[in-house]
Amino acid sequence: MYPFAEGNVYVRNAWYVAAFAEELDDGPIERIIMDEPIALFRMADGKPAAMWGLCPHRFYPLANGIVIGDAIQCNYHGFRFDGRTGACVKIPSQSASPKGFRQRIYPIVEHGAWLWIWPGDPAQADPDLLPSLDEIGFGPGWRNENVGLQPTAGRAQLLIENLMDLTHVAFLHGALVDGDSFLESPIQVAEDGTAMRATRLARTPWVNGFYDVVFGPDNRFAGLHESQTESWYHSPGYIRTDIGTIRTIEGVATIDRAVFGLLNFHHIVTPETRHSTHYFSAFSRNYRLDDDDFSTTMKQLDRDVRAQDVVAVGQIEERLQKYPPQSTELLARADKAAVMVRRKIQAQLLDEAETAAISQQRDPAAM
Repeated sequence: MYPFAEGNVYVRNAWYVAAFAEELDDGPIERIIMDEPIALFRMADGKPAAMWGLCPHRFYPLANGIVIGDAIQCNYHGFRFDGRTGACVKIPSQSASPKGFRQRIYPIVEHGAWLWIWPGDPAQADPDLLPSLDEIGFGPGWRNENVGLQPTAGRAQLLIENLMDLTHVAFLHGALVDGDSFLESPIQVAEDGTAMRATRLARTPWVNGFYDVVFGPDNRFAGLHESQTESWYHSPGYIRTDIGTIRTIEGVATIDRAVFGLLNFHHIVTPETRHSTHYFSAFSRNYRLDDDDFSTTMKQLDRDVRAQDVVAVGQIEERLQKYPPQSTELLARADKAAVMVRRKIQAQLLDEAETAAISQQRDPAAM
């Protein structure tokens, strides 16, 4: 079950969000990612840098320091490290710096509203593996809203599987869907390389409450409609969901997309430790683009809904640690997509472990 195998819980060769891009506007910050403290800051040209976050002199947090040009200076004894190479470029108490020393540098890129970090092998850090901004709804014609970072006291895999099995929406977030119709609708699962889509089509009436918010009470309709709910797994670090995408309405020949547009929820899952997660939240839409009040309302609704997931995941995590499961995991048909994603992640974990073992056999000093 969780977390796969002891000591092998993180897929490192993948892109994860380290921070919202705007978080670096006020200077360096520290973020713990996969049990590693990382200092994040912007260099002189505005490009982000990600560095092992402890000064190697006395292990003081580098994010407490200041940025000078392309380097970050430790605020304890003034040691300075280049953000591009990790080289120690200044030690105030001596004229020369150690030529061979390198602080670890992580590949990091700004993509959309986020700073993406690659915790694994830098040679494999291909920006083309990032989710397409047009596909996720961050391109022209969309309005994007950062909702915030919600610290989650649970392992990342619990959040991933929560998002891939949206059956819980009818119970944990009951006001968002018409429960019976939603649960009875079939789920279609499609794989595309390492990505996966789980789509549910349901025929329901107007969903009181939720639809009033997202489409407006003045646009109510009387007949049934076909709605689509989808979870799109791109990687362990990114999942997109859309709930209530209207495909057809009884008696309506053409859907007015200026009213019944698309609303994408971005779930950005970055492991902090084996038992905690950074959960970055955002959403985007291609309608009501100038409606600031709608943005404010949706942000609060989004926070409230995700907070329910965070509480649930935290309660599961607490009990998993205290009370190891006493029986085989009971799975249902609705778990298909979640289990398939789990297997994908398991395969990546095994592949990385095998690669690391081969590397150690060739060069024991490499581990």
